[in-house]
Amino acid sequence: RFQRMYGGSMRQAGHLAAAGLFGFERNRARLLETHIMAKAFADHCAARYGSSAVAHGGTNIVILSGTDTPSWADELATEKGMMLSRLSPQRVRAVFHFDVDGDAFLSRIASH
Repeated sequence: RFQRMYGGSMRQAGHLAAAGLFGFERNRARLLETHIMAKAFADHCAARYGSSAVAHGGTNIVILSGTDTPSWADELATEKGMMLSRLSPQRVRAVFHFDVDGDAFLSRIASH
């Protein structure tokens, strides 16, 4: 029972492990890019919406919170073309990844 709970009964787990190793070895340096984009976005939102409404822990995730957060989400989606995940009526999450063009995103943030 415990073996199955911890994934010990998975078949061909080597394929899954190989995908993890591939990402770790080849994209580790690029991870910094996503952190830089998230930091720039957090700084932008802190300046525009108030620093108490932005949580950025040095990763590629930014949490926006506050009573008017839904209006921020709509504004960011309209003006910046961003897709944000609503965690609750007052909290929104932005996650940055490799498919986002960092230079284009940073210039779009800086222009507003």
